[in-house]
Amino acid sequence: MKKLLTSILLLLLLISPSGSFAQSPKPSASPESEVIDVYALFWPITAGQTVADGTFFFKQLKESFAGFFKSGNIGKSEHQLELSEKRLVEATKLLETQDFANAKKSLDMNLANRDEAVRLKKAAIDSNEDTRELTLKLIKSLENQQKSIAYIATLFPVEQQAPITEVANKITLQISEVK
Repeated sequence: MKKLLTSILLLLLLISPSGSFAQSPKPSASPESEVIDVYALFWPITAGQTVADGTFFFKQLKESFAGFFKSGNIGKSEHQLELSEKRLVEATKLLETQDFANAKKSLDMNLANRDEAVRLKKAAIDSNEDTRELTLKLIKSLENQQKSIAYIATLFPVEQQAPITEVANKITLQISEVK
């Protein structure tokens, strides 16, 4: 059984491409908005494969497999937080090519991962786990994600900005829940 799991892990690692080099987006935001370098904010995370890629399913499978081995609510929450950051960086990459539909899908996945990270943090509190370090990580990441999503919303066509701005506004509620 151990050999089978090791073989599966090696196979997943071999079929997934190595990380790509991050490049700064070329923003077309309005002059009054602050330009945010999402790649620098979430370094060392890079976009790699995105929802637009045919092999994205394998990336998600690998991430689920990795999450399976995280122990406790704190570890699982940290894993979900990292996935939310990855989805945000991927959305930024998709916006560089003006793939708004897939960027929105990535942001929807980002929201789901953030919600799960917050839920797992609450479960850790209920289990009397020490969540001080996790709380600091969540707050820092959520604040960075809020700034990034507010900026990313300006990269969408005006008629598509409202739902993206709502996602950024939801982070304020998530930050208060985490505190």
